Amino acid sequence: MTSSPWGTYYLLYNNSNGHNCVVAIKDRGAGTATFTEARIQVQGSSTIYRDGNQYKIYAGPVRVYANNKCVQWGGRFSDSTGQTFQTLSGWEHCA
Repeated sequence: MTSSPWGTYYLLYNNSNGHNCVVAIKDRGAGTATFTEARIQVQGSSTIYRDGNQYKIYAGPVRVYANNKCVQWGGRFSDSTGQTFQTLSGWEHCA
């Protein structure tokens, strides 16, 4: 879990199938459709998996197979004035 002034990003891992999952849940502006994004990338891959759109509550889940690989995760929240807050982790959650 990573908190921002505008919402919280959750990184989850399913040990039975090796998938990581990211969800971005809004605090600021919840209930109003603004750009909200959850994203994840597996280390060694150039592909970024993301779900971003005009959402009222949350973005995601975004799921990717990353058993025994590091992931970089986070996303963006925007408000009705167009201000944006972005969070991106380092390479972590490597097990």
